[in-house]
Amino acid sequence: VGLRGVFKYEDLDGFADTSSGPGGQEENMSGRLSLVWEASENFTLTAKGDYFDVTYEGQLSEQICGLSADQCQFNSPDLSSTFPSSPSNSYEHHTPSLDLTGELDGPGYEMDGYNLLLQLDYMLGEHTLSAIVSDSDFNHVLGSDFDGGAFVAPNVHGMSADSFGEEDFEQQTFELRLVSPGGEFVDYVAGIYYQEGEMQDRATSMATFLEQAGLFDLGALVG
Repeated sequence: VGLRGVFKYEDLDGFADTSSGPGGQEENMSGRLSLVWEASENFTLTAKGDYFDVTYEGQLSEQICGLSADQCQFNSPDLSSTFPSSPSNSYEHHTPSLDLTGELDGPGYEMDGYNLLLQLDYMLGEHTLSAIVSDSDFNHVLGSDFDGGAFVAPNVHGMSADSFGEEDFEQQTFELRLVSPGGEFVDYVAGIYYQEGEMQDRATSMATFLEQAGLFDLGALVG
């Protein structure tokens, strides 16, 4: 019996400092476990499983307003008193599109998944009969809070948008194959293979500057 385990953990502080918090903060955890069991001269079992989980937090940019403080209150009314002189931070950390999903607390992404594999090898004379099954799962959630562009009026920004995306993927496979000894005039592999997969992808983007201009009430939509 052979057993191998691998584990990795990283915790990285943000490498960009903004008034709304650190940017580039990442936590990464992953691991893999492998097992090989030579049950007899003719039969071998191999099993593998791996898992990963990554969380990335923060926005790597922020909008700075060069106008007077009374015109830089869009998205950040509290900052006008904290930083009364120009320039002022007009970054909006509140992200309505992310609130709709409940997946993320702020801009960034989360990614996790696993892979499982089981392989059975049996010797039929000099031929190898193998049965292989696998299961995979992957999830990715991405959120962005973009604020930028010129001010078109006091407290009304020229562009502000929140976006959210999520991808879910899962797959199962089964393979049964017979392999010739090899090194002969004719070598061959014969078998059957089956694969089934499903992917769901959804995304939303909200032009929140329309709300700031008084064109509609986003708060009512978010609840």
